[in-house]
Amino acid sequence: MVYLIGIVFSLFIVLGIIYVVCVSKIDKVENKYRNEASTMDTFLWDIQHRLKKASEIVEKYGVDPETIRDAEALGLGMPTSLQMLKLTKYMEKYENLKHIDRSTFTDAADREGVEKLIMEIEQLRRELIAETVVHNKSVNAYNSVISRFPYSFVAHRKRKSTKSTFYYAAPADDQ
Repeated sequence: MVYLIGIVFSLFIVLGIIYVVCVSKIDKVENKYRNEASTMDTFLWDIQHRLKKASEIVEKYGVDPETIRDAEALGLGMPTSLQMLKLTKYMEKYENLKHIDRSTFTDAADREGVEKLIMEIEQLRRELIAETVVHNKSVNAYNSVISRFPYSFVAHRKRKSTKSTFYYAAPADDQ
């Protein structure tokens, strides 16, 4: 009887250790995913901010600022689907900005300011697209871990679900 109690007690200890290891691994890959997702949010916020600054400049020359600016609030921790939607929207506004006739700007500082913002947005766009590779790797690692036993058991108990990868279809001239 003492042996049976010892075996049961040892089994609980081993299962407890396995559970703690699984929780730790899931938390580690989830934190990596969240860090990469917040990096994506930061790039989107930077693009939105520059579009807003550009809209303030072009508004002085009779351009409707709504063709450039996104007036909606941008929150951190957005789901990937909303991040992709925002990027698509920002790239449309960016294209609008690039096609504004800046030769009509009477102030050279405004013309240079818009040119600088266009270059900064383009750089941010390229960096964000490169970041999607790192982001998607972290998503794939997270999804892989929570789908394997015994992690899947723990993930189910902690109500973890698979995450979506980020994709952006660049315009034909970018590829």
